[in-house]
Amino acid sequence: MYKLKVIDSVIELADLVVKIYTSNQEQKTIILIGGFARVGKSTLAKELHRKLENRNIKSQIITIDSWLVSFDKRKPDSKVIDRYHIENMISALKKLINGIEINPPLYDPVSRTQIAEVGPEQVSFKSGILIIEGVIALALTELVNLATLKIHIEITDCKRLKRLVDFYKTIKGLPAKEYKRLILEREKEEIPYIKKSSQNADVILSW
Repeated sequence: MYKLKVIDSVIELADLVVKIYTSNQEQKTIILIGGFARVGKSTLAKELHRKLENRNIKSQIITIDSWLVSFDKRKPDSKVIDRYHIENMISALKKLINGIEINPPLYDPVSRTQIAEVGPEQVSFKSGILIIEGVIALALTELVNLATLKIHIEITDCKRLKRLVDFYKTIKGLPAKEYKRLILEREKEEIPYIKKSSQNADVILSW
């Protein structure tokens, strides 16, 4: 566990990741990125990956959303943790960290459907940095215990809610009544749950 840092720059965060990686005696460094929906976890993962490549450091990105349960198979009162195939995900990620190749499932966020339990892309992680990103990344004890560095992203509630509306309305094409209901449900259950998981972070990225 590192002393909690608050960072507002991706460049500063990348410098920290490189510093930890180069001082790590092991060949593998695990980075967790968690935070509320639509705060920029995937964007940050890609930015870190690009900056690490520029420094000739090999990295790999895995998104936890690959293990989301299809919308039509979720229980009406399901909580955020229930929307994932947790056991399958933990098992696959542990295999990956231990050097075993995996084929993450395919999930379509627009139709909210798991297209394939075994995807066509084979992922391997022998050395370098593994970046695992997802809403519940910091809420899973198994992953937290494996991680070298844990990052929680924060943005203003106003910006976060605007992005949620844009996502449901523009990308998913949901009617106003439906996306307002979904957002209200998330605010009641998901937000307190993920906020609590942020206590596991070593770094708070505020951008």
